Amino acid sequence: MPPVDGVSDDPRVLALALDYRETANAALSPRPDLMGPEDIALSTEPEVNDMLRADKVQNYKDFLRHHRGVHPRSVELERYFQAWLARLDVSSDQVTHWHAELDRLHPARHSGWMPS
Repeated sequence: MPPVDGVSDDPRVLALALDYRETANAALSPRPDLMGPEDIALSTEPEVNDMLRADKVQNYKDFLRHHRGVHPRSVELERYFQAWLARLDVSSDQVTHWHAELDRLHPARHSGWMPS
């Protein structure tokens, strides 16, 4: 069967997508017991953890730009992003570099991000 609208029909792609969803959803921001990086279980698949890095770095960028200090859960969301970034071994220097690269690549990007 050919890909649908450019989406791969490779079973590994589907498996990685399902693993990503399961890993990301296991540590959503409203989870009351999420206290720190040690409370986040990562995937056994390196590609999934790379996807999580990209997602959390981009979402953190949008949080900083649009929601930090004004969102009712701002303090909780800051802790959430810091826990994820620490768990994914993303340093503050990497965050700064990747945010600058995102701005360079997409200078007019407007986010539709909504906190979980």
